[in-house]
Amino acid sequence: MGFTAITTGTPVSSLERELGAPLFVRHRDGIALTEAGRRALARAREVLRHFDLIRADVAAAAGEITRKLRLASLPSATDTLIAHRLRAFTDRYPQLQVRLSEGVNDDVCARVRPRSTWSRSRPLASTPSR
Repeated sequence: MGFTAITTGTPVSSLERELGAPLFVRHRDGIALTEAGRRALARAREVLRHFDLIRADVAAAAGEITRKLRLASLPSATDTLIAHRLRAFTDRYPQLQVRLSEGVNDDVCARVRPRSTWSRSRPLASTPSR
C-alpha cells in the first residue's frame, strides 16, 4: 500500500480503538490491511463517492454542471470526428473532468467502465484538483 507505520500514527490508532478492531497489521517491513481494514476501506471509498455525488447535486441545484465524463474512441475517429467537438465542449464546460481513451473493441469498453485503468488515456481539459 505504500504506507509506513509512522504515516498511519495516532489518527489510525484512534480509529482502530473507536471501531474496536485493528485495521492494519504492523510488521518490520511496513503495514498491511487486515480483513477489517479492507472492509473499512471499501466503505470509506463509498463515502467519498457519495460525497462527490452530494457536491455534484448541490452544484447542479445552483445551476452548475460538474462531473466526470469518460469517452472511448477508435484512434482513427479521434482526430477526424471527436477531437474538435470535444475541445469545444470542454471549453464550454471547463469544470467537467473529461478523459478520452483510445483503443479497439473490448479494450475500449473495458477502459470506460468505472474503476478502470486509464494507462493510455489522455486528458482533454485541465481538471481542478480537490
